[in-house]
Order: sequence, then structure tokens, then C-alpha cells
Amino acid sequence: MIESILAFIIDLGTSDVCGGWPGWFKYAEKQFEHVLVGVLFGIFWLPLRVVAFAGWLAKELFSDLSDCSWSWFVALDSVADLAFAGVGVALAVIAKRCLKRAGSFSRSVS
Repeated sequence: MIESILAFIIDLGTSDVCGGWPGWFKYAEKQFEHVLVGVLFGIFWLPLRVVAFAGWLAKELFSDLSDCSWSWFVALDSVADLAFAGVGVALAVIAKRCLKRAGSFSRSVS
């Protein structure tokens, strides 16, 4: 159990493209995961979102990029990771606003 947790943490600290192009399917799968993590962050209170983003940015800079010799390819991947997470945050924020409006609308109708 602990070995699988450590393997997961090590995998988080490694860029998807550090060892070369993983293929479109694997890359799309990882970016979808980044969107889902972004949705999770988007549910949180704004200051927690900022802290989570800062932690993710630090992880990209000090783990992914530094482990791969500051490669431009890995830098582009890091930007894509953060952008896809941003899409997830935006989706969550929009969904929260829509649900809030729908809740106030349903109270005014009944």
C-alpha cells in the first residue's frame, strides 16, 4: 500500500513528456485528468484555489522542469497542464454560478 502511494507521488512529480512523446491517447488522458483536478480546485473557496494553484506551479517548476533539464518541450507541457486545469476551474465556477442562479430562481417561482 505504501509503495503504491509513493509510486503515485513520484509519478506526480514527473512530466508526461520527459521521456519523449507518450502518444496522443495517453497525452489526452492526462490532460483530461488535469481538467478534472481543475474542477476539483474550482469547487474550493477562492483563497484555497490560489494556494492550490501556487503549489501546482511550484511542482511544475521545481519537479517537472528541473528533472528534465529545463527542456522547452517539457515547459510547453507544463503550460498545457496548467491551462487544462484552468479550463476545469472555469467549468466548476460557471457551474456553481448556474446552480446558484437556478436555486434563487426556483425559490422565486414557488
